Amino acid sequence: MRALRAWLDAAGIDAGPIFRPIDKAGTVKPKRLTCRSVANLVKAYAERAGFDASIYSAHSLRSGFLTSAAGNGASIFKWM
Repeated sequence: MRALRAWLDAAGIDAGPIFRPIDKAGTVKPKRLTCRSVANLVKAYAERAGFDASIYSAHSLRSGFLTSAAGNGASIFKWM
């Protein structure tokens, strides 16, 4: 929650989408990130971490979360 609160405060977000694009001048835009933007971010950070970016996608976040939740005994109802 601290990291989320810090982001919201730094970006000046008090309503609307939480995850937004930032332009080259460092301005946080009012619209949400697109699905393509999220996919590009996942691939870029996978590559920076030394992984083969071609096998990662935005869906990797969801599937990784579900795998971790199941491994930690979370109820399927909580996954939803």
